[in-house]
Order: sequence, then structure tokens, then C-alpha cells
Amino acid sequence: MTPRPICNEDGRDVRGRRGGEAEARTMRGVAAGRLLVGLFLVARIKDINMKFVSIASFILATTNGDEGHSFYQGPRV
Repeated sequence: MTPRPICNEDGRDVRGRRGGEAEARTMRGVAAGRLLVGLFLVARIKDINMKFVSIASFILATTNGDEGHSFYQGPRV
């Protein structure tokens, strides 16, 4: 009797956890969010031009990691 696989063909964990790629994408999103908050805080403290901050935040919010394209297009199915 062979043990049940813990991953489907697409890499998703059958135990309810997400696969490694999805986990890494989530962690990149969390890191980008923290960076964005830090950028706004530094801009407020140092009186940096908010035009620069808004451009940088737009780039951070719309770049989808290493997916090869910008603008989030939803989860992969």
C-alpha cells in the first residue's frame, strides 16, 4: 500500500495548505505592504515629496513579483 501524496499535480497541498509557490507569493505581498507602510512613515517624518512616494507606492502595488507582468490578475487556477 503506497502512502497518499501530500501534493496534487499543481503543487497544492491536499492537507489544506498552499503550495510553496503560492506561499512565497503571499510572503512577497506581505513584504511589499510593509515596505509601503515604511515608505509612507519615512516620507511623513522627513518631509519627502509625496509625489515621489505615490509613484513608488504605485509601482510596489502593481508589480506582481516575478510573474513577468504588472497589475495583479487574480490567483492562478
